[in-house]
Parts: sequence; structure tokens; C-alpha cells
Amino acid sequence: MSSGWTKLAGTAVFAACAYLLAAPEAGAVAYRCISGSGGTGSAALDLVHDGCVASKGDPFGVYSPPGGDSEQAVEEAIQRATNEAVDISLFGKWEGDSSLIDITPIKVKGDGGILTGEWQVLSDDVFVKYITVKAGTSYVLYELDGIGAQSGTFSTAALKNKGVSHISFWLSSREVEVPEPASIGLLGGGLLALGALARRKRA
Repeated sequence: MSSGWTKLAGTAVFAACAYLLAAPEAGAVAYRCISGSGGTGSAALDLVHDGCVASKGDPFGVYSPPGGDSEQAVEEAIQRATNEAVDISLFGKWEGDSSLIDITPIKVKGDGGILTGEWQVLSDDVFVKYITVKAGTSYVLYELDGIGAQSGTFSTAALKNKGVSHISFWLSSREVEVPEPASIGLLGGGLLALGALARRKRA
């Protein structure tokens, strides 16, 4: 009987931890930043999975000429897309070279000249929360899951101009999201079951 309780409790703890630590991978879909719940749409965009594109001429100031992805414009784009206010700061910008970020760009031949590649922060204690990839008169904005990341990939597939003028890397002071009550309950239930089993063995 105690063996059954041990397996059940262990399974519950494992399932809760796996759920909390799971990091969804970014997809290739991108929407207009103003299509989120803070703009003209009715549902918030998931910037981790889909990202959003800000273009010159958008009515809400999510693109600010001439650079396009200024700090204020990116904060506005995030709020329009997700309906959440954020406070971000620029960590670094890659414009062909950078002492803060290592970039390996790869031009995809036969696919409209899409530029893709990998990036990595050259610092052990910095976690990037957002990146903006600027090309022509638009940029694509992505959010990195959890507290952020120190490496990842980028692509210009969502942009009309497939080249890159620069890539900006943003830090955020926004607190990490609190886990859902259901997952907390699952983890707590597993821990309580393990505690009850330990007390039964001592008795």
C-alpha cells in the first residue's frame, strides 16, 4: 500500500514540476502588434509563441521613425499586443558587430532572401527578455519565455524586407509570472502525500 502512495505522490510532484519548467518553443507566425487586446483586437497575443510585427504608419506609435524600435515604441507594442504594461531597457544592439552579443547570421537561399541565425549573450548573468529584429520600415518583436534567455535564434521571415538593419536585445524588470493555481495545487498535493507517507512510516 505504501508503495502505491509513493508512486502516486512521486508522479504528482514530477508532473507539476514538468509543467512549471516546460518552455514552449517559438513558432513562425507573427501578427501585427496592434492586433492584440490593447490595440484593435479582442484577444491578447502570445509573444513567446507568435511574436508581432510593428510597421511604419501604425496608428498607436508602436513604430517610431527613423529607428523604428525605440524603447518607448517597443513598450507600447508589448502593451498593445498583450494588454500588459512593461518596463524594459536596452541591453545591446547588433548592427553587424557587437561586443555584448555574438551573432551567426545565415541567409536562406531560394526563400526570398530570408535572414536567420543564432544569437548568444556574452555575459553569464544577463537574461534577455525581448528581442526586436529591424528591417526596412518594420520590426518583429519576440518575448523570451520565463526570466528570459542567454541565447536563441532570429529570423526575418515575418518582415517584408528580409535583410536586417539591426537586432535589439531588451531586459525587463517585470516579475516572473506566478504559476497557475492548478499546477500549484498538484505540486502541493504531491508534497502532502509524501509527508503523510513519511509520518506513517515513523509511526
